[in-house]
Amino acid sequence: MSVLTSDSPIQVVITEYNAWAIQVKASMDILRQIKNQFAVYADGYVFMPEYKSGRWDGKIEFFNTRTGLLSKFFYDDLLRLCRNMGYSYSNTWLKEADKGISILQHVESMKLPVALRENQVVALTAMEQHSKGIILSATGSGKTYIIRVYAGALLVNGMKRIIIVFPKASLVTQTKKLFHDVAVPVFQLGGGSTTEIRPAQQEYIVLGTYQTLRKYEQLLHTAQAVIVDECHGASSTSQQYILSHCVNARYRWGFTGTLPEDYSKQLLIQSQLEKVRYTITSKELADTGILTPINVIPAILDYPNYYRERCAGKRDLQYEQRIISGYHLRDRVIVDFTEKLIKCRGGDFILLFRFVDQQERVYNVLVEALARHTNVKVHFVNGAIKVKERDAIFKNINTSDEVQKHILVGTFETLSTGLDIPSISTMMFCTSYKSSVTVLQSVGRAMRLYEGKDESVIVDIIDNLAIHVHNEYTGSSYNYQGYAMKHGKHRMKTYRDNGFGVSEPVVINMVEFAEKHGLKV
Repeated sequence: MSVLTSDSPIQVVITEYNAWAIQVKASMDILRQIKNQFAVYADGYVFMPEYKSGRWDGKIEFFNTRTGLLSKFFYDDLLRLCRNMGYSYSNTWLKEADKGISILQHVESMKLPVALRENQVVALTAMEQHSKGIILSATGSGKTYIIRVYAGALLVNGMKRIIIVFPKASLVTQTKKLFHDVAVPVFQLGGGSTTEIRPAQQEYIVLGTYQTLRKYEQLLHTAQAVIVDECHGASSTSQQYILSHCVNARYRWGFTGTLPEDYSKQLLIQSQLEKVRYTITSKELADTGILTPINVIPAILDYPNYYRERCAGKRDLQYEQRIISGYHLRDRVIVDFTEKLIKCRGGDFILLFRFVDQQERVYNVLVEALARHTNVKVHFVNGAIKVKERDAIFKNINTSDEVQKHILVGTFETLSTGLDIPSISTMMFCTSYKSSVTVLQSVGRAMRLYEGKDESVIVDIIDNLAIHVHNEYTGSSYNYQGYAMKHGKHRMKTYRDNGFGVSEPVVINMVEFAEKHGLKV
């Protein structure tokens, strides 16, 4: 229990509970006030079934009145609350006690195959100052290499039990290759190689996926350090479970290219990993020649009034998505656009989808349309394809000659992270996506340097279902923008905010396209 008796001269008692939490003891009235202070509304809570049914007030709570536990991230805010409210408090934990470790002085002894770049050195310098934090480092900045160096420094500083968390099995397999020469056993959990770890294991580096690590609660308890790759997903239930069970991990770091825009999700991530300690953007990396510059071409598809009126009448996101994903003429537009790009663009291509049924249709039409092009090979990739098969496809692309062109027809889920094919020069976003995190992660696939690749092109398809609706019976009218158009504008803002070039849009009238190619509207 975290309740103090009423006769206590100190109103709030703060102690360290474990590596990531402090415990607060106070009267129940004060505990409730602390609970209200450290609670925020979840993004979009009004649309969630739990809120609509009255089972939830829509708030994410960071303080538990029963246990009195609060993340150390909120420590300064707690002290500020006590001072503002005039509460007397005692504190046996000092924030300054959580210090970083020496890193850069040990780099030479690690005998790394490649020298650290300037941005990596700056990131590691920031990590020397703190025991916890987030590194906002754009895709292609060498995050995995930074993780390898930091893990090596942890070993030198006496931290022998380290967990590194990845969102995908392929990333586990890729990263393990960098740890072939460390002095402690390296275990892989996920990625087709699951090794049993003895409960009494005293020294280890474990590389695993979120899904697999959840099964190893005792292992999580013994870890001295936890590192999370692609930590923008650390607000999810599985990742919160892993991080909250690493109770002895005093060193906690997360790496990502961008954090979620939702404030409540940002707080969930920071409550486990602390503040952002270093940031470098794609634009900065491109300006210094580390990444390839990006040019975005918005491709606006103007729909017939029939479909505009149907969507405006429903004003429902899922309904609009079904209309768009089921529109077969749209598949032909994508294929036609791809054929034109193949003629004028070098390098390899990615077409990204959200819905598998649409992905399958476009793949089949594309294979038929490109049958006469012997130098173009089309690959189908999604979550149903086994990891080994996917890796074989990627290896085939990376080892083929420059005459052969490859088109990956895949999903955002499988290709937005963990894909390393430097020859990718052109991408097409074939499904509307709102998440800036997913969009930026996907763009990063085309930013890796490759000989002869001066610029990568992103074709972003925006479905225009906007219409002015007038009801002749009531006299009322309104403008329907459409969710796809709204999300498209949001993506354009994201591109510009990140320093990417955005060209004038290409507008394709669906009726005219159908007439030109002898197709049904």
